[in-house]
Amino acid sequence: CVSGDGSLWVGFTTPGGVSRIKDGVVTNFDGTRGLTGGYVESLTEDQDGSIWAGTHGGLFHFRNGKWEPVGHEAALPEGTVSATFEDSRGNLWVSTTDGVFRRLKDKPAFEHIMPASYWAHRVMEDRSGAMWITDPRIGIRPLLKHVDSRAPASTAAKNEPEGDGLGVQMLPDSRGDMWIA
Repeated sequence: CVSGDGSLWVGFTTPGGVSRIKDGVVTNFDGTRGLTGGYVESLTEDQDGSIWAGTHGGLFHFRNGKWEPVGHEAALPEGTVSATFEDSRGNLWVSTTDGVFRRLKDKPAFEHIMPASYWAHRVMEDRSGAMWITDPRIGIRPLLKHVDSRAPASTAAKNEPEGDGLGVQMLPDSRGDMWIA
């Protein structure tokens, strides 16, 4: 994750942890600095400049120079957070083994948007504002018609994929096109 202050944030698989590289200085964060989640799946900077990490141990938020776990107080279940994503409205999305959750901007708690068939792997907004999900059992498909909606993208959205495959990563380019690995 490249942050607005020019830092590069790098998450690690084994044994976990995150490093921040800024102005040629590397700062390592592990369990001694609050990041106890192990394997880091995702890093996202929000509009306020905060960094969010999705790990095998849950969601973590970087504040005041240390990582803090985010969980039950924010209505998130325990377990792996495979993706973190901030949409164009400033809402934070996380995907977990329990499904997809959204925290509206300036709200303290997440809402459960959709259960996963097995594991919600990645979530992303396209240029029209629709939200997409990758799911290893069902495939790549639209999740919501718009970031502000709770309505499914279509009546078939829960069961019919737009594309086959796991979708280990989804990224937008500068034109708003979606790239899926």
